[in-house]
Amino acid sequence: MKNKEFSAHRPQHIVAKIVCLLLAVIIWLYVMYVEAPLYEQVFEDVVVTVKASEGTPWQIDDPTISVRVRGTKMELATYNAENVVAYILPSDYPDAQPLDSTGFYAFPVRFQLPGALSVKGDYTITVRNLKEAPLS
Repeated sequence: MKNKEFSAHRPQHIVAKIVCLLLAVIIWLYVMYVEAPLYEQVFEDVVVTVKASEGTPWQIDDPTISVRVRGTKMELATYNAENVVAYILPSDYPDAQPLDSTGFYAFPVRFQLPGALSVKGDYTITVRNLKEAPLS
């Protein structure tokens, strides 16, 4: 008699477990993809280039920087420093801050990032104007 009672309640327990599992998966998907919490990660050794025509008088002394990037956990796991395009524009010269009278300037760095990644903060890089400060 006990076996019949046990087997009669058994399908109800299985249905309840399946419903709980489905609800857990739905809530997890909602949190991961709809709410999508943002995380931060530092990408080391991002190469900064000069985006200009040939014969530009600008030279970057140390062309690598570390960049703090914000995005979802999945995006940060997918991309790395090689996917980040960092550059300066010589047209930013009027906005560049002269560091001293020897031809060194602090240029703002611009970024092109894959996906929905974003850069946290503003970055500058030291650039030398070869017309004002030729290489020795």
